[in-house]
Amino acid sequence: MKEKGFWEGVQAAMPTALGYVSIGLACGIIGAPYVTPVEMGLMSLFVYAGSAQFAMIALIAVQAPVAAIAMTVFLINLRLFLLSLHASTYFRHTSLWHNIGMSSLLTDETYGVLMGELVHRDKVNPMWMHGNNLNSYLA
Repeated sequence: MKEKGFWEGVQAAMPTALGYVSIGLACGIIGAPYVTPVEMGLMSLFVYAGSAQFAMIALIAVQAPVAAIAMTVFLINLRLFLLSLHASTYFRHTSLWHNIGMSSLLTDETYGVLMGELVHRDKVNPMWMHGNNLNSYLA
């Protein structure tokens, strides 16, 4: 059976990526009174967890200290570290750089898409996972 590549990973993530659009719009609407569009764009670029972005906006709204915001975002994102550790067990044959790249863009949803793919296959091509992650990140 032919291994699926990058574009099949992009296609696998499409339904999830479309869901990110509605969450992004909701976050933008809620954050509009508290952050500028540029700040929201930077938050979306660097804070790669929707739940952490919502928490940041809530903490900014109550004028919480920066340390409290940073610690909250860190703790929320800690779960992604655990998901990445588990996902890396399926990519032991892959280089360290591929694993770092995959883990850097992993979300709950892309992890779920990966687990769904692994139900049907013994092995997943790292390029498939890059397509899965990159599509979700760009959305």
